[in-house]
Amino acid sequence: MSALRWTMPTLLAVVSLVSACTGSDSADSARATTAETATSVVASTAAPQTTVVESAPAAIVDPLVPFDGFGWGTVRVAAQAELLDVLVASTSDQRRQGLMFVDDMQGWDGMWFVFDQPTDGGFWMKNTVMPLSIAWVSPDGVVVATADMEPCPAEPCPIYRADALYSAALEVPKGNLAGLGVEVGTQLDLVSRSG
Repeated sequence: MSALRWTMPTLLAVVSLVSACTGSDSADSARATTAETATSVVASTAAPQTTVVESAPAAIVDPLVPFDGFGWGTVRVAAQAELLDVLVASTSDQRRQGLMFVDDMQGWDGMWFVFDQPTDGGFWMKNTVMPLSIAWVSPDGVVVATADMEPCPAEPCPIYRADALYSAALEVPKGNLAGLGVEVGTQLDLVSRSG
């Protein structure tokens, strides 16, 4: 079960809203109720600025925000029926940019690269600050090769190749492929796409 962290200002806003909706006669009554509730919550937690709530309304959970200039979608890992939230790079400019200068995936599982025609071109890590793992995907959706790639702050940078034709590739933070059930022979499918 995942836990959601609420900051004190968020908690105060929610308690104020609940107080107002219960028919309090005055704003002072709502503020007093808010202050009493907030004080009891803070007093009962080890960290006075946050509290952990086991279940919260779904509307409070922030959706993933796509990176500027990229699409987004969902990739299904057939081996585990797992769905991955991915950024999508489908134009030559998007593929060239990739995850350069990105140091936080901000909740995304990875980036899915789409090619118009099968290719055997290589990937490099110029200006990429995070170590990444890559899975190259054949036109029929099967992973044909994987590799771990290290950041390259200055040229010459090594070129990573699949040694096989591929029409898509999945990049994730280094070491995450195995945990996602992705290895050579795994079926990966882009099942939804936006932007």
